[in-house]
Amino acid sequence: MSHQPAYELSSCSSTAPVDAARCAHELLARLTDCGVPFTLHRHAACMTVEAQEAELSGLGIKHGIIKNLFVKDKKNRFYIISALAETKVDLSVLSARLGTGKGGLRFAPEEAIPELLQVLPGSVTPLAVASPAAAKVVLLLDARIKSQDTVYVHPLVNSASLALSPTALDAALLALGRTPIYVDLSLEPKIDKDHPPDLAQYTLAPEAKQEPAESVAGMQPIGQPASGARQESLPDAAGKQTAALAGKGGGSVKSTGKAGKGQAPTDSSKAVAANSAHERHQALVDVESVAEQVLQLVSQSLLNQSLEVGAAGVDSYTLRRLRADLESKLTGMKNAAYAMGYTAGKGEMVAFATHRFA
Repeated sequence: MSHQPAYELSSCSSTAPVDAARCAHELLARLTDCGVPFTLHRHAACMTVEAQEAELSGLGIKHGIIKNLFVKDKKNRFYIISALAETKVDLSVLSARLGTGKGGLRFAPEEAIPELLQVLPGSVTPLAVASPAAAKVVLLLDARIKSQDTVYVHPLVNSASLALSPTALDAALLALGRTPIYVDLSLEPKIDKDHPPDLAQYTLAPEAKQEPAESVAGMQPIGQPASGARQESLPDAAGKQTAALAGKGGGSVKSTGKAGKGQAPTDSSKAVAANSAHERHQALVDVESVAEQVLQLVSQSLLNQSLEVGAAGVDSYTLRRLRADLESKLTGMKNAAYAMGYTAGKGEMVAFATHRFA
């Protein structure tokens, strides 16, 4: 059996028993299996986004680096806020928009990071939703991420960064059982009795039951040892990527998004089934999510490939324009349906009132 090298994370002060090497290895294997294209850049451990920017600038990378805030509200609901490094995140405004009250969000205690996300401090990433313990953690993504050609996130360790297109990031989250939720963090909408919190729909009650994403996909949860599992059974590409993570010095490894030999690609567009009528309704009217599903279906039907692989030869502007046009059409249909429903409901109310009080 091959021996997997340990990560050097001496800069992290936590003593939590987190096997970062194994978790990162399993994550890279999962992304490879699901056909998610990415490039892996190894660098020195970074405890802050400023340190990550400094490390990646040596590789000529200056844009698309994502910072991550791990916060909690007064009811012990946890959130990962993933935003571009230059995006201002006002926790007071976000608290009001989530309906947690002014000042309701604060940074989560350091010990909650390894406990819920199974990563060490300094390694928080949107991909930490791979942890089964993070099933109730809400992930909110900066809408500006979609305007980037490439974004950079930690692969569960802060000694490396994964380069992904926004579409590949979506596919990675879908592969982990999460439907991406994008919000405009620059907005400061009026919140009062006539203007309810616009993001309250994304707030999960602590007691809400949510199936761990990995078990939904029928896969072994990341971070939990499989019974009788052998390390060498993972795809060769993922093994090389993890070796690059644990090796000395910097380096980059590219994954084409193709599954390893003998590994059947999984359907990364399969989202977790909604557990309530409200969640099902929200899923149906989520324009961005529906647009992405339509594009995935078209790519699978016409090209017999995932959108990420099929669109590899298409320039990013064309793909963004196609997605924007589709979202515009879907938004028009949604608004028309709302208008028709409002008109019908109003007509019923008028007819009822006329009949009752005539």
